Amino acid sequence: MARPMRRTGTHLCRGADHVLRPAKRGVRMPEVNTRPGSRHDAVAAHLRRGACCLAALIVCAAPVSAAEKVIAFRNGGTGAYPDADPPLEWSVTKNVVWRWDALPLGKTISSPLIVGDRIITIMPPMTIVCLDKNTGRELWRRERHMEGPREDEDKAFEIHAAILRDYRIGELRLRSQQRGGGPLSLEKALRAYRGKLSGREKGLKRHGYSAADKAFYAERVAALEAVLADGAANAEAYAAELAKLEETIADDKHAIRAGSNPTKSTPASDGERIFAIFAPGLLVCYDLAGTRLWVHAVVREKGRLARPNWSTYAKVPVVAGGKVVAAMGDLVHCLDAATGRVRWRVRDEEAVCGGGPIIGTAGGRHYVGLGTGGVLDLEDGREVFRGDRAGFYAQNTVSADRRTFHYLRYALRLEEDPDSPVRVLWRLPDANILAKKGRKSPTWIFGGGHQYSAAAVAGGIVYYYNTHYDRRFSAVDAATGAVIYGPETRVGVDTYSDLILAGDHLFSFQTGQAGQCLIFKAGRAYEKVGENRLEALTWNVPVFEGKRMYVRTHLALFCFEKDYHAE
Repeated sequence: MARPMRRTGTHLCRGADHVLRPAKRGVRMPEVNTRPGSRHDAVAAHLRRGACCLAALIVCAAPVSAAEKVIAFRNGGTGAYPDADPPLEWSVTKNVVWRWDALPLGKTISSPLIVGDRIITIMPPMTIVCLDKNTGRELWRRERHMEGPREDEDKAFEIHAAILRDYRIGELRLRSQQRGGGPLSLEKALRAYRGKLSGREKGLKRHGYSAADKAFYAERVAALEAVLADGAANAEAYAAELAKLEETIADDKHAIRAGSNPTKSTPASDGERIFAIFAPGLLVCYDLAGTRLWVHAVVREKGRLARPNWSTYAKVPVVAGGKVVAAMGDLVHCLDAATGRVRWRVRDEEAVCGGGPIIGTAGGRHYVGLGTGGVLDLEDGREVFRGDRAGFYAQNTVSADRRTFHYLRYALRLEEDPDSPVRVLWRLPDANILAKKGRKSPTWIFGGGHQYSAAAVAGGIVYYYNTHYDRRFSAVDAATGAVIYGPETRVGVDTYSDLILAGDHLFSFQTGQAGQCLIFKAGRAYEKVGENRLEALTWNVPVFEGKRMYVRTHLALFCFEKDYHAE
């Protein structure tokens, strides 16, 4: 029997913005005056006029249509590309249509975004890069989103400056070989590539590395060694610059961890604009030609930052109904996609998880599924269901018809009645414990520890891959929650990448320098069919289109195609 929905006291403050405030007393969100004729409105109009003037001066490398087709992160939250027919075999040289190198890169969880004939990716510290999808040729890039503060943009500028400074600190530590380089550190990658080129021929033969593969690794060794050589040659200058920058951190409330990577999110698009969010709270909007339209600081009352957490920086913006919803830490902001005006703000005090928002639809209305298992009405931010943090650390998943939200322990069905739009469709057994046949003790279906990998849903089946400790594979019935199979024997290694279904196969990229990807057959029986390796750190989620698969590593962006033969 489904547990009845739990509601907690909230009240809605209506005015220029609709703001949902938690029941906790004393927690207030700042209201922003967005009425016509206000200072904020005048600034927005000024920015729009400036954007139009800039657009007239920019020659775009590819024509921009009114609304391009978008293939978004995890295909809009379903985790499934049912019409795809991707390759099942690849390497750094096999089935490669093109490869875009960007060296050196820090680790990033950001995945590619397809908009028409463009593919968008981001790289540290907060660079947006637009490539031609068919050739990999770079069309434009934007590295700095603000040259100075404008009226009502002061807070965004402060965060912008803090991101650049803190990332520079990490870069200086890396180049001068000091500890604390954080995600920028490339020493492990350098050691791994050197090992592939010297004294490990048995390993090379076992994995089928060709001469072209070795040339690929040699290029990376040279690039990484150049970074370290530069640090040695300029050690004193870098040390002096580092000391000055570190002095500024102590009293800066915007300081993030030195060397931290702000690019743990993936861009989003409505087919006309690109939205990207950078930790600890900078949301930027560009048109497809690379003209900046607006910026927004995702902050709390009195300008304070969202509550920090490693995984909260990975939340991906979502777009629907002319609005963009961005989550950062315990904050959820909804803005007008065209103007950047705040429509409503919510502070979700339990949002310590990494699951970003997803969009569902019922009765002509859009709903926002939160990482905590809660649901909001997109129109005004009204809370229509309070979750129980079942999505801890993992992205949420929505069905192809956008009527069902799948969390790690239950499923919610969206109804057409706006007064009661959510019902619990099913819930897994208490504590997610299921007895495994042949064992005396129960087994966690998702394992102990944290669940980082999101589920994929297609063909009436929800696929789960426990990825932190037990690394077990399971499948449940999407309509009833009945276990179809699993948990299976340990497979692979730990991963932060989400499970993705393309065609009739499931893909899971494993965390580690090997760039290993496990491939499973979709269906009602467990079947592992193979694996591939890219020999580069891969925390990212692939994107599929037809016979092509786009994969980002921390050193390159690959375009693979099934049965590809270079002309």
